Amino acid sequence: MSSERHEGMVAAIAVESIVKLVAFLTVGIFVTYFLFDGIGDIFQRMYMKDPVLTEHLITLGDEQETSYTTLFTMLYLSMGAIMFLPRQFQIMAIENSSEKHITKAMWLFPFYMFLINIFVMPIAMGGILITGSNLNSDYFVLTIPLQTGNQWIALIAYIGGFSAAAGMVMVESITISTMLLNHVIMPIVIRLKPRTWFPELLINTKRGGIFLVVFLGYFYQNIVGETYMLVTMGLISFAAAAQFAPAVLGGLYWHRGNKVGALTGMFLGFIVWFYTLLVPSFIRSGWWNSDIMTNGPFGLRFLRPTELFGLTGFDMWSHALFWSLFFNLGTYLILSILTDQDEKEQEQARRFIDVLSPERGKARWETKRLSKPVTILQFVNLMAKFIGEARPMLQSATT
Repeated sequence: MSSERHEGMVAAIAVESIVKLVAFLTVGIFVTYFLFDGIGDIFQRMYMKDPVLTEHLITLGDEQETSYTTLFTMLYLSMGAIMFLPRQFQIMAIENSSEKHITKAMWLFPFYMFLINIFVMPIAMGGILITGSNLNSDYFVLTIPLQTGNQWIALIAYIGGFSAAAGMVMVESITISTMLLNHVIMPIVIRLKPRTWFPELLINTKRGGIFLVVFLGYFYQNIVGETYMLVTMGLISFAAAAQFAPAVLGGLYWHRGNKVGALTGMFLGFIVWFYTLLVPSFIRSGWWNSDIMTNGPFGLRFLRPTELFGLTGFDMWSHALFWSLFFNLGTYLILSILTDQDEKEQEQARRFIDVLSPERGKARWETKRLSKPVTILQFVNLMAKFIGEARPMLQSATT
């Protein structure tokens, strides 16, 4: 199975992270201290230009995008993206060659996130002041330098954006193709009679998986790219990754969780996610003509994707997150309680949940081993692997 580390890729991601950080800090310093007279000047000018919009951007509790519900949803989706996106897991777990790296990442990663986000608000407000609106705000790091005649700053921003996109696509495509190979293709291949062309099949399958991931991303961007902003498309993927949270966290902290509950919960969660987020994106982009957004499927208005079961007053992200996790987590808990774990699941639970209790885990392992003593035949067969089979005694020839 494909589980090797990619040291070259990790080095490329490290360089890419530095490049995009330098590019974003360069644009942020340029906008804040060269186009304007500091952060305070930007906020003051923004308030004088549009006090309502300014208060809306910097305060919480509004009924629109800055409500407490939306804030919680964004925090949860961001947490899920850091922990459960395939590319994040690939770098944190698969590519991690030493546990000592975790100690460094505990302070370095938050520090990196602080630096790369420190100029988000100044750039956003500066872009509104310079362009006159918040349209195409995804491209402010490019449009601000271009509109002010600073092509070199725009070039640096472009290099940073290209570096970030290339790194994300590279890790995501390798990760998804590896998952496809290990968990979809390999279970089929190992049941077949070995052939000389199997290695070539597997490597070409992984290459095909990489191409498939890139092609699907390009296909989806062509469908909804003109309708949704880049951040919106990113949040859709974050909501998908959040469906792994109940099973992963339950597997780490709950002895009772089992495979039936985890798989069924994730399956229902992804169905609800697809119906409440992907389907509306297809309809709003014009790729799929349907009236289910207003009338619901078969005229059942309580099944409208953005107002499922009559739940109103939420933004699309909070609405989708609530219903997807409701079915996901609810099914996981109910089926895990009603169905029993098999022996392998019990052993996995002890290994993960009791990993910090070595004496407790050792005692349970010894109890399990002593409860099934080996037979004499099993003991003889085991020892024969070390000292060899018994040789027949040579009989003396008699005359």
